[in-house]
Amino acid sequence: MPRLRAPLVVLLVALPALLSAVPAQDRPLHGACFGPFRPGEAPGALAPLPSTLAEDVATAARITGRIRTYGMGGGGWQVPELCEEHDLRCWPGAWLGRDRAANDRECELLIRTAQRHPEAVEAVLVGNEVLLRDDLPEAVLIRRIDQVKAGVEQPVTTAEPWAVWLAHPKLVKAVDVVTVHIHPYWDGVPAERAAQHTLDKLAEVRRAARGKRVVLGEFGWPTAGDTKGGAVPSREGMAHYLGDVLPALRKTEQEYFVFELWDEAWKAGDEGTVGPHWGLFTADGSPKLPDDFALDLRAGASSRPPRPTAPLPTTPLPTNRGG
Repeated sequence: MPRLRAPLVVLLVALPALLSAVPAQDRPLHGACFGPFRPGEAPGALAPLPSTLAEDVATAARITGRIRTYGMGGGGWQVPELCEEHDLRCWPGAWLGRDRAANDRECELLIRTAQRHPEAVEAVLVGNEVLLRDDLPEAVLIRRIDQVKAGVEQPVTTAEPWAVWLAHPKLVKAVDVVTVHIHPYWDGVPAERAAQHTLDKLAEVRRAARGKRVVLGEFGWPTAGDTKGGAVPSREGMAHYLGDVLPALRKTEQEYFVFELWDEAWKAGDEGTVGPHWGLFTADGSPKLPDDFALDLRAGASSRPPRPTAPLPTTPLPTNRGG
């Protein structure tokens, strides 16, 4: 067999990746919330393996142009580097709570990660729903935002529900970008009216932002759990809501992150019965939306087996055969 010339060898090796690569602007979703924890994993407990984290970032890149994360722990600091391999933009987040030392570590990691990966990191989030949970006073959150601003070139933001932004004009002034969460389910709005509710609240926040860039940081619909007012969790409700709101957001070129890519089992305790059921895909990677959904998200289906409860040995265990 004749020897292949080096450039041809390189092309043949790279061809599968080239064929599967889709420019970020041509992917179905503008952005999606990225929670990497598979069944058996949780923040502060068992973290994702680097291999499964890489698999999930690659899967996300098939259907969205950008992802946002919520903390630097659990492998979160590795995500921007993985995004670079897939022309994927990242909005990494520092998780802020009531532990000052932990907040110091999160902010420092966020700054260093943004500095190290300027091509992938599009903006950074300092905290998520900190004021909603009453974990920190507004003044302390603003000091953290200023701390990160001093260390990065990217726009700096924090994420809160629409009502919090309307009640905190000082926070609006402090950020470069207003990242707002609008969840019609939590507002008790039925799925058939949820899209209009989202657009109405988004308009209110835009007025309060006074010309600042506004990004829809979370919106979605749970597929199981308790009913809240007129909001009934179901796959049909998710399809109805997202089928209405996503085309409306695209029409107005609204930046957004749909909540979320996969179901996360660990949220059962923290977020009630609906907590583990917000994913566009189940925890094992199966799609929830119908094949004829307005946007073709079938490329996001994947295999996500649970991680073993203990790490597998890297070498065979020795056998005890005696002397």
